[in-house]
Amino acid sequence: MKNRLTRKAIRAFLIYVLIVCLAAAAAYAAGAVFRQYLRIANQLIITAGLIAVLLLWNREIRKEQKHRRKIAKIITVAVILLILMGLSLQMFMGIDRETVVQKDGEKKIEVERSWILFLERSYYDYKNAFWYEKNPHFTETFDDGSPDQFLYTDYYDEHGVFTDRVFPDE
Repeated sequence: MKNRLTRKAIRAFLIYVLIVCLAAAAAYAAGAVFRQYLRIANQLIITAGLIAVLLLWNREIRKEQKHRRKIAKIITVAVILLILMGLSLQMFMGIDRETVVQKDGEKKIEVERSWILFLERSYYDYKNAFWYEKNPHFTETFDDGSPDQFLYTDYYDEHGVFTDRVFPDE
């Protein structure tokens, strides 16, 4: 009975992961980027699913198989620790701030990336609430991570090729 539950859970989890990976590959091939809240939600669902599958797997091992139970628990703890480290690194280092803004009279997605003495704001054409196109876009770069110290703007065409750099005094 337990074995069927684990197989169903693993199958459902793998189907979901496959659908998410295919959607991400299709979006990448089409030049689209999913909005950040969708990416974070999918990461959390996949993480919770992986942990649930591992816990079901641990529960299914018979008590007589002590050696196998120990190995399964060690693997489960190691995977959970790796997941927690990965999520914490992403939270503190990999999350860009996304907002919808009006720029040059158009609705755009502003993606702000910052780290210590680095600040960069990229603007993409707004498509809908779920995704935006990664090209064409332009990026404003600031000195010392301060929005008051504007350096230059880089422009990229529809193929993602750098086309122009404009300084504020030009």
